[in-house]
Formats: sequence, structure tokens, C-alpha cells
Amino acid sequence: MAKSADFNLDFDTNTFTRDVSVSKDTRAINQSITNILLTRKNEKPFTPGFGVGLESMFYKLSNMEMSDFVFLVEDARTNINRYEPRVEFNDMKILNEKTILDDGNIQLLVTYTIKSSKNNKINNVKIVLQEN
Repeated sequence: MAKSADFNLDFDTNTFTRDVSVSKDTRAINQSITNILLTRKNEKPFTPGFGVGLESMFYKLSNMEMSDFVFLVEDARTNINRYEPRVEFNDMKILNEKTILDDGNIQLLVTYTIKSSKNNKINNVKIVLQEN
């Protein structure tokens, strides 16, 4: 995989360089995908359509029919493939579909393939949405 790096969104400082630390490779990609999925539509200035807005959809997701979930997965696919050029979106699933109300959270698993990877290994990022 080609080396890639993004700023660590915690803005921690590197103790040796005293500069903002960075996330590298798969961790940077996971951070980017998480940002795309949690950012509300049109929240990012000058980028209309960016984001899926999962964080604000807890109650909608907890009562959503699976047929409606397909539209949400397609929105995630469109956004990730458009705004994260390092990967190809594979799928998004709800891990705790039967126990969402008991758990008080929604656990989503997003799978993707890194385009520059030679072995086509499937990677994933888990996102947990909490009840507000």
C-alpha cells in the first residue's frame, strides 16, 4: 500500500517534533471514512452533498426498515467513493440489528478495499452511534 497520512483529528502533538501528529495508512483511511459518514449533509462549506450524517440518524436507524437501509448504504457508497479516492466501498452492515434498543447504540461495520493494495485485502471500520 502506498504511504498515506492525514492529520490526527485529536490534534495531539508529536513529543519529538512538537508538531501535530498524523494518522498513517489504514488508520488515516479509517479516520477519513468515519468523518465522511458522521458529517451531516452540507455541513462542510463549499462541498455540497458531502457527508452522510449518520450521527444525527440514531432514532431513524433504530426504527428503519431494511429496505430503507439500502438507500443509506448507497449514499455511503457514493460519498466514500467520491471523497475518499484511496478506497473502493464494499458494504455497510448493522452488527447489532436485533438488539439496538437494548444496547442503546448502533454498531455499523463498513468494509472497503484499498485501491493501491496488491492483495485486494478487505479492510473495515466499525462505527458506534450512541443515543444522545
